[in-house]
Amino acid sequence: MNYAIFHDLDIKLKHRNNGMMDQVVEESTPSSQYPNISSFDENDPSSSNIVMGQFLKDNIIRGQTILEIGSGSGICGLYAAKLGANVILTEKEIEGIHLLNENIKLNECTLSSVAIGLSPVMGIHSLPSFINLISRPFDIIMASDLIQSSFSVESILQMFSFVSAILKSQYHSNTSSSSYFLMSYNCETTSELTIRKTIEIADRFGLKSERIINMNNDNNTISSTSTTPLGQLWKFEPKVYII
Repeated sequence: MNYAIFHDLDIKLKHRNNGMMDQVVEESTPSSQYPNISSFDENDPSSSNIVMGQFLKDNIIRGQTILEIGSGSGICGLYAAKLGANVILTEKEIEGIHLLNENIKLNECTLSSVAIGLSPVMGIHSLPSFINLISRPFDIIMASDLIQSSFSVESILQMFSFVSAILKSQYHSNTSSSSYFLMSYNCETTSELTIRKTIEIADRFGLKSERIINMNNDNNTISSTSTTPLGQLWKFEPKVYII
């Protein structure tokens, strides 16, 4: 896979093995669902991380504010920070926040990045307390590797209730009418049925969807279309709201 994009900005990460901080590696595969993150030599960054990184590299994000949901070790969020964005990285457990803080310091991103904890259930009821922590609106919300075929519909519902609530709140308050949500996933662990259900749920929450990047399974190239993709990136934007 083309993981050179993460080498370009010298991303360094600590990861957890058996719940403990382990050695510094050049990069690892982040996942808020799996605490035992193996080293770069054993597992490349996932195709989900790569398509997200490619989008961040190809688009001007300097000066933008980005919220990353389920940052894991922080590979995508820290990559965005090194490209000039202001990034809020999140995790649900205190151990995950400690790991993110270590990696923020390791990559010298303390002025552009901060790690905060989300409640165990990412429901709309947690939105007011969450927004109170943030001093500026989000230009981009992103999530990598947060959906797989084994995930429940309830988990997807919770994610989109949280995301859509933020986007709608910013839209109605006129703080940001052009914000959007990016979601990348690994096609080898996420079925077409899961993706169709995810898009249906997004539509139910008033978000229109567009697939914008595929990673090709034949030659590992990045393109807008592919018959056998390894990873995909979708963009979700608010529809026109009627109050």
